Amino acid sequence: MSNIIKKMSVGAWIYLGVFLFGFVALIIYAANGAIEGYFKGSNNGVVVALTIIALLCVAGAIILPFFTFKDPVNDVIKMVVALLKIAGPMLLVVSFMMFIASRAEGLAYIFFSEANVLAEIQTPANMASARGTIFGIIFYVIAWLASVVAPFFAIVKE
Repeated sequence: MSNIIKKMSVGAWIYLGVFLFGFVALIIYAANGAIEGYFKGSNNGVVVALTIIALLCVAGAIILPFFTFKDPVNDVIKMVVALLKIAGPMLLVVSFMMFIASRAEGLAYIFFSEANVLAEIQTPANMASARGTIFGIIFYVIAWLASVVAPFFAIVKE
């Protein structure tokens, strides 16, 4: 295990961060739709599925370069890793956009309604739900931005 850690380059650490931030964003998204508040029951299974597939792509992009095979298989693995490096960020962006699309109207309603109805709308449960959404957005953005930067770095030290 320590041998693998010694071989990890900057790209591997960035991808590991992408995986962790994406996983936390997924947990926040799932919890946000399960707790009491404005967004209870509003989770979309497609967002969850796309995020899980994106995280699997990121995990594959981290793990596969550490294995070496004979020449024809090694070339295929390199192509698969390249595709995973493209698919992971793309799927994160799509799931993030779907997340935003499902929450934007609710956030606008909670924070920017008319002054005479704000007291009714901004209950503690709704505000907690809105804060959870904002934290989910932040974690998705960090994961996505890191996943855009990560392919520019090697995963395994030469």
